[in-house]
Amino acid sequence: MYSESVDNPRAIRFIERSLHSNRYCFLETAKEMKHLEEIEFAILAKWFQYLECEPRTRLDLIVYLRTSPDVALNRIKTRNRIEETGITRDQIRNIHNKYETWILSGASGFKFVVIDANNDENTVQKLIMHHLKQHNIFE
Repeated sequence: MYSESVDNPRAIRFIERSLHSNRYCFLETAKEMKHLEEIEFAILAKWFQYLECEPRTRLDLIVYLRTSPDVALNRIKTRNRIEETGITRDQIRNIHNKYETWILSGASGFKFVVIDANNDENTVQKLIMHHLKQHNIFE
């Protein structure tokens, strides 16, 4: 979540993925799976270094919705999005492992909350709201 905004410094922005999770989870996975050439990886890593210094990209809190790879894959199949066609269990497992490693290593020094998102949608929403209130996000 990013809370600093140019228009309203008290605005709260929720995003699906942060610049940081893209860097440490998705970019690393793409590199390992040979979806990127070394030069492409290096360029994207340099962009990350530049962008992470921007005040608007600073994170106040990471809410990690932890799901098992099997649950994630079932939800992908249920959504049936064209752009997600062909995602394999190995890809999901690799990304899951990257997130787990990143979170366990301290998530680049950010505050984070881990929520068991294997639960049903209503339970997950309640857990999210509980943790956001606990971290005074709405004050």
